[in-house]
Order: sequence, then C-alpha cells, then structure tokens
Amino acid sequence: MAKKFNNPAELLNTVCKKFHDDNALIQPDFKRFSNRIVYKSLTYGEFGWYVNEYIKILRARGVKKGDRILLLLPFSFELYTAIVAIMAIGATAVFVEPWMMKRKYRGLINDIKLDFVICDRKLFILLRFFTFFGKSLLYIPIPKLVKAIRRREDMEFEEVDINEAAIITFTTGSGDVPKKVVRSYGDLNCQLKQVALTIPPDFDSTDFVTFPNLILFNLSQGATSVIPHRSYRGEILNGGIYRKVIDELKVGRIFMSPKNIETIFEKRFGNQVRSIYTGGGPITLRCIKSIRNIEKVRIFYGSTEIEPISTIELNEYIKSDKCRGIPVGKPING
Repeated sequence: MAKKFNNPAELLNTVCKKFHDDNALIQPDFKRFSNRIVYKSLTYGEFGWYVNEYIKILRARGVKKGDRILLLLPFSFELYTAIVAIMAIGATAVFVEPWMMKRKYRGLINDIKLDFVICDRKLFILLRFFTFFGKSLLYIPIPKLVKAIRRREDMEFEEVDINEAAIITFTTGSGDVPKKVVRSYGDLNCQLKQVALTIPPDFDSTDFVTFPNLILFNLSQGATSVIPHRSYRGEILNGGIYRKVIDELKVGRIFMSPKNIETIFEKRFGNQVRSIYTGGGPITLRCIKSIRNIEKVRIFYGSTEIEPISTIELNEYIKSDKCRGIPVGKPING
C-alpha cells in the first residue's frame, strides 16, 4: 500500500531522493543585447538541498508552525524553494500573483495577520514606509541558490493538521475579480491527487508550465518543468522567444492558458509537442485552429477555489453541440 503523506513536503522529499540527478526546473534568461537565451537548471537533488538549507534559515528567523509568510517573489527557483520550505515547517505561504495591481489586493491583504515577508530588501523598506500591513512584518531574505558542495540530507518537515492553511492566494482569476483563496494542507494533497488522475507522469518529456499550481504538481511527480522568465506577467508572452525555447528544449508537453496558446501557436512550429493541457479561459476558434494538429489536447474546467472539476478532450469539444451550452466534459472523481 502506498504511503499517505500528511505534509506535501514529505512527498517532495521522497521525489527529490528518487529523481536526484534529474532536472526539476529549467528557466530561460533572455539576454537582450546578445539576442540569445541562457538556460538555468536545478536538479531534484539540488532543489531538495536548497529547500532544507532554507528551512534552517526560516527556523533561525523564528518561523514556526502556523505562521503566515507573505511571498513577494517573481516566477523563479527561489519562489518554489521558499514555498516548499514554508510547507515543511507547517507554516502558511501567502502568495500574490506578481501581475496583480496593488490596489486590487490591498484591502484583502489587510484582513490577514501576517508574520513575515520574503522579498527583496529594497521592496521590504518600501513596504515598511508605504503600507499599513508592512509595519508589523519581519523580514526574511530571499533564498540564495549558490552552487556549493552539497551533502545528501532529508528535508526536516513537520506533521501538519490537514485543516490548517498551507497556501493563501490572492488572485483575480478569469473574471478579473480580486479574491482570497485559502487552501488547507488537506486541500493541497487532494488537488495533487485530482490532477494526477488526468495528467499521468511523462518522465521522457520536458514540460513548459505557466500555471503556478501545476509547477508544484510536476515537482511532486518528478517531472521536468520549464518555467517562464522571471519577468513573466500573466497573459504577456513573447511568442517568438517562447517558440524558440520550446524548440531548443524539445518540449513535449505544454501547460498554458488558451490566450497564451494562441500567442505561441499563431505560427506553425514545435513538431515535437505531443500534449497540451489548458484551461482558465475561453477556448476561441482561433485557439482551436492553432492546435488541432497536436496529438492530445485536454481542457480543464474548475474554479480558483476548487480545481479541477471536469475535463474534456479537444476532439470531443469540437464535435459537441454548442447550441446546448459550453461542453465541459466529465467530472474528475478522486
């Protein structure tokens, strides 16, 4: 019988040991002046080591189970190192989508009692001076992912109450209405299980992922994720650059919103792309035409609070009678 993990960090610890030498994360870095792309990568062994080192830093700063930590970090290796380290301690990661306007979430975030913030020191100074909630926050530096001699160590994780909050997300969702979403440790475990029912692991593939929650899912599976450049903002993608990334890294699976798919696949390319997983927005005719030749396209429906709820293959979506409403496929039972 497979072991049930109380804390998601325990599962990630097992994955980091099993896939020690495989790439966990890859991120393109655009060099504008030389017009080239440099790739940074992190193996599962390195990721596990960095998480464990950051757990020690968090504890040294006084972070304990139940504390709420605001993360003001871009899409990056450091962001996911911090999230997993926070969960390992049994604290709560408060995550704000980096492309959200401050005016949209200021009122919501004031209602949460925050204990710490992880951000750039200059940003911390601005928070202290210009925000109400920033005055009570204790500062924690961003994880430093410095290449060094690394010993093999297990993560030091806490047993957690599955009803305690693991992640609090401030998001605008597809309706552009700001809201607070609380995911407990039990919710997070359930979501990882739900997604696994419809997205089987593909260890021979490199995945391009723009959904933050699916990067965490891929880390729990031992898959390799290419994450957007750290300056990535929501729907803004440079189609030409990312087409080059997908081709150079021989990306086999793409996890992306319909809008981003339209941008990238407006020109024919990427013959090695076998699967696309999408959702979170309307599926337009232009989007359908751009990806009809892809071997497998699966559309997910759900909500910010409960995801995913149902799924449908693109071929079934195309054949369905739209006069009866938007086809959303079959419910995901987990």
